[in-house]
Parts: sequence; structure tokens; C-alpha cells
Amino acid sequence: MATKKRWMYVPPKPAKPKVPEYLKPAVKSKADEFVESFLKPTFIKDPPKDYEWNYVVDIFTKWYQRYFYFCSTWRSQRPSESSQ
Repeated sequence: MATKKRWMYVPPKPAKPKVPEYLKPAVKSKADEFVESFLKPTFIKDPPKDYEWNYVVDIFTKWYQRYFYFCSTWRSQRPSESSQ
């Protein structure tokens, strides 16, 4: 026996909280200090000699909408296999 379909009220989702504008520069400056003092010296090394794997060349931070990200830029010295 099939169940009957029913309409029901679904209340709207509450608005997600926003990060206050005065807090964003403080968070960014502390995170940039952490990147410069720990992350870059630890994870950015000279290019590997074998070039078999990708390697990190930069680490940075950024705000995107309500979110704060730690990002990295990678490089590979190996030629692309799809270019053949």
C-alpha cells in the first residue's frame, strides 16, 4: 500500500553568522605571522633533484566570504604527459 503524499511546513534555515569586519584583520595578521614563522620554513624547501613529485613554492592565507583559508601554490618540473 502506497503512502499518501502530504504538504508540510518547513521553516527557513536561520542565517549563518558573519565574521565581524573588525575581527578579520586581526585573524589575518596572526595567521600570516604563523605562516611566515613556521609553515614556510618547515614546508617550503629547495626543488627536489628527481622532479618526480610536485613541491610547495608558496603558502598564503585569504578570506573568502565567511571562511578563512590557508592555501599553497605547488609546482612540478615534470613535463605534462597529456601534451604528447
